[in-house]
Amino acid sequence: MPASPLDGELWIDRKKFQRTVSIVRRQDKSDLWNEVRFLVFDAPAAAGGFEDRLAFLKDALAKGAAKFARQHAQERCKSLEALRVELARIESLGGEGLMMRQPESKYAAGRSSTLLKVKTFHDTEAVVVGHQAGAGRHKGRLGALLVRLPDGTDSRLAPASATGNEKIRLPLARR
Repeated sequence: MPASPLDGELWIDRKKFQRTVSIVRRQDKSDLWNEVRFLVFDAPAAAGGFEDRLAFLKDALAKGAAKFARQHAQERCKSLEALRVELARIESLGGEGLMMRQPESKYAAGRSSTLLKVKTFHDTEAVVVGHQAGAGRHKGRLGALLVRLPDGTDSRLAPASATGNEKIRLPLARR
């Protein structure tokens, strides 16, 4: 591995996120780690714009030839139609969306105006027809909304915070 910091993620395959997490969390030196690869997206400390950093990565990973690390394939978006076609392809494979990096951009940690996520959003209208109280540590809070969709089906909608890990902390209205 190069001495320079790398930005990427541990990966096994599409639809294998939970397996990846379970292997990474193990405290042993299991052979299961042979399934895991490090997909490298960027080199934060390398000089220059995005394309310069990609060239640095290509050279740095070729020299080290670590069997578990590889540069993630990236290509320039040529048009809005090409973006739509690629997004549909990735979503059909079970992917969540695409990351778009502005050409020649400097590295910035996290999402920024030069690194954006593009994904399809689906929404619909619904009428709230009831609610369920939270249970356990969420007792006294909203657990879920019961909603009726335009086609007449009822659904349970569990609200989540921005992190997705906590239920919304709203007290239930007392009657």
